[in-house]
Amino acid sequence: MFLFCSAFRPKPKKNDLKHIKGLERKVIRLERQGRYAETIVLAKKVLAVREKFLGPDYPDVAESLDILGRNYQAMGDLVQAESLFSKSLAVRKKALAAGHT
Repeated sequence: MFLFCSAFRPKPKKNDLKHIKGLERKVIRLERQGRYAETIVLAKKVLAVREKFLGPDYPDVAESLDILGRNYQAMGDLVQAESLFSKSLAVRKKALAAGHT
């Protein structure tokens, strides 16, 4: 099922990949600086791009969900953090079942 669905996803262009890598570096930098609200804004963009190009059940999507969860947790929004961590866990389970590593 995953292979069938992923065949219809848009292929990332080289510029898209460079852009997402740049955003990822900025997300990590902002998180380390404790700038959680800014991190969340960028991390949501990274998540959206990853879901668009990779699909919702890919390990990189789970990583983006974890980053968002950590930042919501740091800001004290434990309900949102728990929801994101639960989604991340579900994605990782699906990815492992599908043989992604």
